Amino acid sequence: MAVSSNAPKDRLAQEVEIALFRIAQEALTNVAKHARVKLVEIRFECAGTDCILSVSDDGVGFEPDLASGVQTRPGLGMATMRERTSNWRTV
Repeated sequence: MAVSSNAPKDRLAQEVEIALFRIAQEALTNVAKHARVKLVEIRFECAGTDCILSVSDDGVGFEPDLASGVQTRPGLGMATMRERTSNWRTV
């Protein structure tokens, strides 16, 4: 596993920190359950008030349309991550 960050000096709002932690936790759970990976990379990058958390791996992947619920019911993991971000996009 590789982790990289340019986290801001000041802490983020507590609800944002918790949401980011839970999203990373869920993403890693999904990777462990479904992706059959050898390498996972977590990046947390901030520029001003914008922050991006990304989790990537060398696993088998998935169809984005299926995960977003376009063709079928989404898994709870993806839906939960999406819901967590929608609660504080304007924070």
